[in-house]
Amino acid sequence: GGNISGSTTANLTLSNTTTNDAGSYTVIIQNSFGNVTSSVAKLSLNLNITDLGSLGGLGGTYAYAINDNGQVVGRSDTVFHAFLYSAGTMSDLGTLGGSYSSASGINNSGQVVGYSYTAGGRQHAFSYSGGTMSDLGTLGGSESYANGINISGQIVGDSAIVGDIEFHAFSYSGGTMRDLGTLGGSFSRALGINNSGQVVGYAEIVGDLASHAFLFSGGTMFDLNTLVITNILGTYLQDATSINNLGQIAVNGANGHAYVLTVGLPSSGLTGNNLPQIQKLAIASGNFQFNWNPMNTYPAIGYQVQYKTNLNSTNWINLGDVLTGTNTTFIDTNAPGSSQQRFYRVELVQ
Repeated sequence: GGNISGSTTANLTLSNTTTNDAGSYTVIIQNSFGNVTSSVAKLSLNLNITDLGSLGGLGGTYAYAINDNGQVVGRSDTVFHAFLYSAGTMSDLGTLGGSYSSASGINNSGQVVGYSYTAGGRQHAFSYSGGTMSDLGTLGGSESYANGINISGQIVGDSAIVGDIEFHAFSYSGGTMRDLGTLGGSFSRALGINNSGQVVGYAEIVGDLASHAFLFSGGTMFDLNTLVITNILGTYLQDATSINNLGQIAVNGANGHAYVLTVGLPSSGLTGNNLPQIQKLAIASGNFQFNWNPMNTYPAIGYQVQYKTNLNSTNWINLGDVLTGTNTTFIDTNAPGSSQQRFYRVELVQ
């Protein structure tokens, strides 16, 4: 805005507005003669909305996931095929030989996952990258479904096991599909994975009495109900649908309420033998290698190796990236020489 002289109308321009700024306002104009308050004005924001279209013909289009680059995946029922919408164009991803496919997830590299009918009439999980749809196979049964993918290309979903007696949650990486097991019952399903490889979903408990939300981290499936005080909630957590890179989990309770659960390190109790302790030391080819005990009894944990050259210093320097809960070996390829010293520690991170 600016000074207004001899005018009964004026324009006011606001910059750097967001959707949080929308609403009703009054404007106060002040000069040497006093103040004038405007009538109520409404600030509305122009929101861009894009119709993604379809793959042609009649039928609906359904979007199921979007990445940070604005690429969208889903299914177009005009042909009952999975689609990828990118740069203003909807592309048909095809099938695994059957008549139907649907995409359910996409990462920031543009890799897509979902499921498709095969030529044999079975539904199989697929990944799509570089113009090629690949069959991920199963855990020994006849069908599988992929539900999520992270930046590293790790895929999660569920698959029939041998004999088609039940479905189990799986993770898929490096060409191998891994059975994540259950919480003691017969069934499980993985719905989400973050960039740290932590997986969430739901699984039957012992006796198949109920489905409980789970977190799979560090090689172990944890019942999320054991990590929160459920009697305070007055219900139990029955499924976990998504996990972000901060470790926050979207969960649903059996009472019809939705919750956000953050699984962090306990505030106390991690002392003595409960902490990572360096166990084996070795020097080979000028490299310094050591191991520590894994924290398998607590989820959402990674390890950051740090060092300093002076014990009196308060500065610890990170060595390499955060390691996952299953990786408890570190090799320092830039080890100090014989006339130098270096002090190491392993820090828990969530």
